[in-house]
Amino acid sequence: MGIGKHLGIGLISIRREDSGFVCHEVLEPSTNAPIQKLRDLASERKRIFACQLCKTIKEGNSTKTVYPLDKMPNWSQNEVKKGKDLLIENKDKKEFYCNRCARIKLNLI
Repeated sequence: MGIGKHLGIGLISIRREDSGFVCHEVLEPSTNAPIQKLRDLASERKRIFACQLCKTIKEGNSTKTVYPLDKMPNWSQNEVKKGKDLLIENKDKKEFYCNRCARIKLNLI
């Protein structure tokens, strides 16, 4: 139950009785917001990202790179100029910029 409380999820107990399976709510789910890390993981799998600067939620159409903003290759900059969003994936973190903010960060405006 401690893990369920920590994660903010509800728990049910399923027992087999003579009449069949019976479910009982053991822990009611929390009304708090989901854990940030789990929410971000679920969003990433659906290719939905929030811009680092303006917090706009965007889906899909982005160019991926591992280079930091100050060492961005020309091909990535050209993709941003064509209207794509920018996703920087390093081993430690991911940074997402919508097209408008990517243009500002790369001084393309």
